[in-house]
Amino acid sequence: MPKVALVRCERYEDSEQAIRKVLELLKFNRKLEGTIFLKPNVCAALSPNRAATTHPLIVRAVIGALREMGAEKIILGEGEGLVAPSDLTLERSGIAAVARETGVDLVRLDKMEHVVVPIPGGKRLKEVKLPRILLECDFFVNIPKLKTNTFTLLSLGMKNLMGLLRREDRVKIHRCDLNIALADLMRVIRPDLTIMDGIIAMEGQGPVLGTPIPLNIVIGGEDVVAVDAVSASVVGVDPEEVEMIRVAWREGIGVGDLEKIEIVGESIASVRRHIKRPIMGLYGRFEGVEIYAGGACIGCLDPVGVILEELRVRNLLERIGKLSVIVGRSPYVPESVEGNVLVVGDCAQEYSHLGRFLPGCPPLISLVNWLMEILSAHRRRDHQSRR
Repeated sequence: MPKVALVRCERYEDSEQAIRKVLELLKFNRKLEGTIFLKPNVCAALSPNRAATTHPLIVRAVIGALREMGAEKIILGEGEGLVAPSDLTLERSGIAAVARETGVDLVRLDKMEHVVVPIPGGKRLKEVKLPRILLECDFFVNIPKLKTNTFTLLSLGMKNLMGLLRREDRVKIHRCDLNIALADLMRVIRPDLTIMDGIIAMEGQGPVLGTPIPLNIVIGGEDVVAVDAVSASVVGVDPEEVEMIRVAWREGIGVGDLEKIEIVGESIASVRRHIKRPIMGLYGRFEGVEIYAGGACIGCLDPVGVILEELRVRNLLERIGKLSVIVGRSPYVPESVEGNVLVVGDCAQEYSHLGRFLPGCPPLISLVNWLMEILSAHRRRDHQSRR
């Protein structure tokens, strides 16, 4: 029976005591030798206060605890975000500063050698390219952030493993059956220890645009599926609602049944806080925006939602005026489309004559570039209006 520890921690400044308590409850007292690889979640070039990335003080605390257990060679690694390069994400998140201050090696996985690893029994992935430096390590510590995700409902320990892959491979996986592909990935690479940063979590439109929310909890265990199941329950989500947990559990990769997990420290009921879930559809979500979607996959639908949400929170959607978005292979498109028209993704290219075409599969980069154009234009107008 896997064991998962729940430890209260109200301030990141107390992370060291919390991490030590987690390891004590897990009876994790082995002597660590060889190379230790740490993987935080650094998906975006944002301050840790935004709660989109693993907090640097949690990472520092894990490094300190591992050194107390004998670890000498520690490598801290992360790949590039879907938009921002790893140099930028690691600096803005504070993770690069932790590496410098603690003297651990910091590697940008997108710049490291990757090797092809076959996946016996893979349902969607038959092989995957993984960093050689990870495959050759002796101990792998996963340090994810507890947050919502419009792809997967929650972004937890398993989802954090996506950052091990090159950007082009992550893009392909997001276009297929993501949650089954994640289970396939775990057939060949699993963390030896997962420490979940839930001190300040994220609710709403995660994994980047959600709202920070204090949960005051650190969660740890050796079975990442079990850690994810407990984390889901802590925020009021039945683990079976989270497809990646359900699939990994059914495939025998880890334990997702709470009754078969030994929970030590705090009880789930004593720390549970129901968080606001992400809105995962587009229709009727944005005032003044008409969506024409047919045959579109999540690779298009989710980036569209993310970009429109960014405009909404900046109060810019209403300034754009009426907007029509066409996406997918077979959308219903009326004879007359009103307002500004966006045609999004390669599958909708035949409608490109109707408005601004944003190519890509997925079209995230094109959408981000369009967003930056709008932001720049409105900054110029605001500047001129103040003159």
